[in-house]
Amino acid sequence: MADRFIENRDLLEEQPKRVIANYVKQSGLLVPKIFGSLEEAVQDGRRIFVRSEHPQDYDGISNLFYSGVYGEIPALCGCALDIKRTDYELLRKHMLLLPHNRINNFRRDEGKVQELKDGVSYSFWEFLEGGQNRTIIADSSVRGRYHIFTNLPRGYSQWTIFEDGKIIFGEQKADSDLKQNFPCQIEFYETVRNLDAFNPNHCPSIEYQSMGKDNFFLQYFRTNDFQEADFVLDRDLEDGEVKADWVRGVTPKGGIQRRIYFPQMGGTYLIDKKTKTRLAHFPSSQKGLERYLYPTHERVTEIFKPTIYVCRRIDELYTNEELKILFLKSDNFDDLNEEQMKFEPPTLRFISDGRTAYIKRMD
Repeated sequence: MADRFIENRDLLEEQPKRVIANYVKQSGLLVPKIFGSLEEAVQDGRRIFVRSEHPQDYDGISNLFYSGVYGEIPALCGCALDIKRTDYELLRKHMLLLPHNRINNFRRDEGKVQELKDGVSYSFWEFLEGGQNRTIIADSSVRGRYHIFTNLPRGYSQWTIFEDGKIIFGEQKADSDLKQNFPCQIEFYETVRNLDAFNPNHCPSIEYQSMGKDNFFLQYFRTNDFQEADFVLDRDLEDGEVKADWVRGVTPKGGIQRRIYFPQMGGTYLIDKKTKTRLAHFPSSQKGLERYLYPTHERVTEIFKPTIYVCRRIDELYTNEELKILFLKSDNFDDLNEEQMKFEPPTLRFISDGRTAYIKRMD
């Protein structure tokens, strides 16, 4: 089944968060009040959450721009925003200049940055008092497995994985509300996922506010369609093959072979730009993932947008000299000599059934 908003992007009105939330509300689910304008929101008298909107907030890279509570938006060069003036253009200009915008951490050419900024607008929502802000994502290859991120103060998040009604990862740090009410949160997720406008085989990232047994919808963001492996990877390792610490996503039974180009120090490796296949590596064990306290939107982009995400120490697959060249290529071309510039990364083969993954250097 196709996604109605992908088939006709004009339906999103360049404000995916607002449009999708209104659609979900019309379907009978809980959604905070969304105001038609800044002036209407201020006149209402409730606390207002100013949400950044961009056309790519539905299926691109979401939340590149800052959102915040009206009246608590950071000052700019010592000048606070005058909340008595319900001037939308003034607010938009102030928000876009804030250093808090995540796009400031991206290495892009200035023309592309400006193009993205030109597409930014803002919607105005009732700020929900109390409860817990969370994001839930169905695993793209293991049926019955769900990933829930609980958003913590200072922008961090806590990752908990459920499978067949049990916590299989992150139980020690899961809060009591999540432990008690996760069945109704998963039911809420599946209700949204199966609404007529969406493809029920897709595994969206859904942000929501959990308040006991009530769950308020906040955002639908596309990741990957569900694809179950048609094999079980339980054979012995081949010579030179290593087992991944953790994986999300599947490959064909024979695996996929790719070269890793331009690794980033944060742990994400873009593979094969031409075919849009993305593989990611985080140099840590699964225990390390539990301490991986990046904000949820960064985790979704890094872990759930790629076709496959593999955790394995990369220094077990490359020599120190190769790693040095790879990292220099991604960070500072000026430090490379002519021979290093010609370096072609070795090919890696990845085989994954969604639960287990093997990696082998092929040359």
